[in-house]
Amino acid sequence: MARYIPMICILMLSLMTCRALGSDDPVGGFPVRPPEILGNGQRNITIPYTDEGISLDGHIEPGEWQTFRTGWYFDAFDGRSFREYYGEDEEFLDQDDLSVTFYALYDDTYLYFGANVSDDDIVVDSGSTFWRDDGFELMIDGAHDMDPDQRADDPWPGYEDGSTFLINADNLWHHDYSNGTPYERSFSCDGDWLAYARMVPLESYYIVEMAVRLDSIADPQPNSTFGLNVGINDDDTGGETKTALKWTGEVNGTGGFPAYRNETMWGWAFLQTYVEALLPNDIKVDEDREFYISGNLTEGNHPDLLTGGNFTWTRPVYNETGWHNITKYGLETKWIFEDPGQYHILLEVADPGGIRDTTSTWITVEDVTPPLLTAQEIVAMEDVPVLITPEINEAGFVDHVNWSFIDMDVEDITYGPSFIYHTFDDPGYYRVKADVVDGSGNRANITINITISDNTPPRMVEMADREVVLGDVVVMDATGCHDYNPLHPEPEWIDYTWNLKGIEIGGAFVVNDTLHGMIVDVLLEIPGGYVCDLLIEDGAGLTNSTSFNISIMDITRPEPVLGLPDTKVMSANETYNFTSGESRDDDPLLAERGTFLWNFTHLDTYEQVMSGGAKGSWEILNNTAYFSFPYSGYWLISLMVADCSGNHNTTDIIIYVKDDTYPIAALDIPDTMDEDTRYFLDCRNTSDNNRVDTILYEIRAGDGAGDPVFSGSLNVISLTPTQYVDQEELYFMISDPGRYTIVLFAQDNDGLRSSISRSITVMDITPPVPGFNLTSGTLRAGETIYLSGAHSSDNVGIVSFHWSVNGTDIIYQGGGEFIWEDLPEGEFVITLAVSDEAGNTGEAYFYLTVEPSDEHGSYEDGSFPAVLILWLAAFGAMFALLLIAVLFVRAKRKRGTGAPPDPDTVLEE
Repeated sequence: MARYIPMICILMLSLMTCRALGSDDPVGGFPVRPPEILGNGQRNITIPYTDEGISLDGHIEPGEWQTFRTGWYFDAFDGRSFREYYGEDEEFLDQDDLSVTFYALYDDTYLYFGANVSDDDIVVDSGSTFWRDDGFELMIDGAHDMDPDQRADDPWPGYEDGSTFLINADNLWHHDYSNGTPYERSFSCDGDWLAYARMVPLESYYIVEMAVRLDSIADPQPNSTFGLNVGINDDDTGGETKTALKWTGEVNGTGGFPAYRNETMWGWAFLQTYVEALLPNDIKVDEDREFYISGNLTEGNHPDLLTGGNFTWTRPVYNETGWHNITKYGLETKWIFEDPGQYHILLEVADPGGIRDTTSTWITVEDVTPPLLTAQEIVAMEDVPVLITPEINEAGFVDHVNWSFIDMDVEDITYGPSFIYHTFDDPGYYRVKADVVDGSGNRANITINITISDNTPPRMVEMADREVVLGDVVVMDATGCHDYNPLHPEPEWIDYTWNLKGIEIGGAFVVNDTLHGMIVDVLLEIPGGYVCDLLIEDGAGLTNSTSFNISIMDITRPEPVLGLPDTKVMSANETYNFTSGESRDDDPLLAERGTFLWNFTHLDTYEQVMSGGAKGSWEILNNTAYFSFPYSGYWLISLMVADCSGNHNTTDIIIYVKDDTYPIAALDIPDTMDEDTRYFLDCRNTSDNNRVDTILYEIRAGDGAGDPVFSGSLNVISLTPTQYVDQEELYFMISDPGRYTIVLFAQDNDGLRSSISRSITVMDITPPVPGFNLTSGTLRAGETIYLSGAHSSDNVGIVSFHWSVNGTDIIYQGGGEFIWEDLPEGEFVITLAVSDEAGNTGEAYFYLTVEPSDEHGSYEDGSFPAVLILWLAAFGAMFALLLIAVLFVRAKRKRGTGAPPDPDTVLEE
């Protein structure tokens, strides 16, 4: 079938590109093959071989003329034909007027020609001059001697090398006129040539089919050439009108010989050989054995096909690099196939003429090697499905495996083509035989050894939790544990391991023991909880385990022992170490896991302010207490000891704590202060290790050697070591300037006293008060006035007097007296400025009116009348009292100053 694939493809292409052929339509053309130009420049065609023959029935159909070789045709206007005319008719002939499609095939006996002639006007009317009518001429030079005048040179009958054959369009005349004499040839299969023509009703074309015996044209052989020409005669009008169409050559010829007479103008025809590559089917060979395959079944008509042809063998092979071909050459080749399977071999045959054909066949390589079996010992567990399979080292197909159990009867087997699953109920050693048959019937067998291990752990009995009084022996019994393995006796088959843990302290177990045996007893000397893990293991290494709790109960109360420091009298604020190391109990780990509760209670009856009321207690939870007594006095120390079972007991003791630390007096005051000013006596940093009971202070003049000028006490309102007092009692005031010493005494509740002293200077800030012996007065010009500052006063003492008149120091008196003689007339303000040692000052003003002397008379003795003097004295005293009152209001000022009043205003008043 493969050899017809090219022919089918060509046929399909032809049907798509050519006109459809039918009984009433022109035949469609086959694919055009360009003409081959020989060395002499002449045209040529290749005539394919057919082994099916041609039926001369007037139908040119592709299914008949087309083979797997390409058919040939030519056309009047395909560039290879030309035309000549008889007479004067030079009209242009189009394709409908005259054209031809020409086919040629040959077989072992005949040379076949077919022509599909298009002619728009078919005329056959010339009688014996039949070459002037519409008709088809075939010219053959079988000897290929290229005779320039084949009719003249060849004697009658003259057709031994081919001659010229003609058939009219009406199929009435059949001539060979190679010798110039027309005659009819036999129209039979035994004749030299056959012809057939068919007309159609439209009279637009006619069909010519011819068969010429090869032996009548010098019997040309395949792969040889002969001369050939084709001509079509056309008579459209009748009579002498003649148009001739020749495949090659001229109608009138050259040198007087037309193309139908001159073989040198003819083209060449090549009888193409054919090859049909054939191979035997269903070739079967054994693996790993040499075998020969030959291409001598190949058919062809080339005489040297088997001896001079090329035979190429190709086998596709696939490996890790992809597909590649193994190629061999020759009519016969040798092959070896190592593995069973199907292999494809292709054969391409080319005859000496270059004609090729390809075929292929399948080689079945049969498996003749028995399966190669190996198997390893299988180790599996009881009651678990076991996969049993041999290792089959063969690429072929395993058809089936027959299984047999040597050591036991097995009825139900779950199996596949080369494996089975089986569950063994009991441990032991077993043998299974596998009889393997591959796809080719080759057999092999192997015995597989199987070891079934114990997969059933030993049985564990429940172990209940238990309670045991401290001192009793704990018995642990695992008698009920056993194993299911029937191959081994009990109890030697089982190992018993007891892991006992208890009393975890600091991340580790105090008791961590391992015991062995079915029945064990142990004396646990430490009360508390224990966990025991029992692990049993059989001889196959299978284990089982359980866990239970053991409680060792302690029912005895502990004996607490309170250990005191070496000293019997303890001091406040000293840290002491109280121990319970001598406490005893049945539990030897009392110190590590017992409970120790210390209670320190102050029994002093003083009214103390502290957290929790008048009496306080401190609790310490530890087996050793580090305690510092904050206060002196009597303390109750108690120790409660409890073991891990909750048994407890208490002991206590009363001790006295003495105070041997003096209080720390603290005083913070300024270096200087103003007289009559309240200042804060800051003693808040006064402290004691116990408590401050009393704070006293004294103010002494000078360096403090004398008696106190003032003393007092402060109300203490806190019992904490840092003392606080009533702040209203911390303010004090000193009226007299000078140097003083303040002494502070601090006393605790045990009578211990300490003191601190600080010096302070009280600053004078009171200005002096100036005073006149007179307040004001009126004198006459030329008289003398006497003023005295003796009435001036100061809290410390006046150190200087300064006099001025109307703001000008025109008269200066260094002491306390002022004398102004020979008074001029006018209004005067006499100012007295006094200063104390601290620099405080005060001023007073005396208003004086001096009248002319003639208005009041004169006093020769220079003295005022007595009444006037008394009046001036009284006025001065009243003015001084008024000035003192004003200065008292301004007592806080450092210095009293003022501008003298306007004399005019004073006088007007």
